[in-house]
Amino acid sequence: MFVTIEGLDGSGKSTVLDAITEQYPTAVTTSEPSDRQYGKLVRENLADEETHGLIDFYLFMADRIDHIEERVRPTDESGNLVVSDRYADSTRAYQPVALTNAGLFDSQFEAKDFIEHTMNPWNYPPDLTLYIDISVDTAIERAAGDEKYEKRDFLSKVKDNYDALADSEAFGDRIVRVDGEQSKEDVKKSALGKLDVVAPDRL
Repeated sequence: MFVTIEGLDGSGKSTVLDAITEQYPTAVTTSEPSDRQYGKLVRENLADEETHGLIDFYLFMADRIDHIEERVRPTDESGNLVVSDRYADSTRAYQPVALTNAGLFDSQFEAKDFIEHTMNPWNYPPDLTLYIDISVDTAIERAAGDEKYEKRDFLSKVKDNYDALADSEAFGDRIVRVDGEQSKEDVKKSALGKLDVVAPDRL
């Protein structure tokens, strides 16, 4: 089974990831950006305000392809639980804002079409996505603020995109909201409870 964890920076994704690995010790954990060569380049660019928006996007895509082929697909097809801290929904939430802000598209609508078209050949869909839902104010309070995407106006648009994904016909069936404003222990319990309900026969 392939599970992804999504949300704004500071939402508690790492907390949920830790809870899942405690509950299911054989789970294989991973993340995007990955710890592989393309993921390392992505992380470098996230701290650089000057990189071109398309360079950032295509580095994310290069890391995605490598991540799927080297980590996600082999683990999932071997019968293990694989859990990724961020995946394609992060691209769907963050990159329409980034590409539109960079002046590469006239609207997020155009950017979203471009993104889906680009991702489609390498889109290995998750079975379940836990969306850790927090407010932008909470994200700003918790985030380190050292990455270019961690700005209030930017995150407000990202939050809108996440909410739209969770409510959509295309993705809403696999996206489950978890209230990230709760205490850490309650966030853990809530996430594990939703995971158990959705897939009791696969874990």
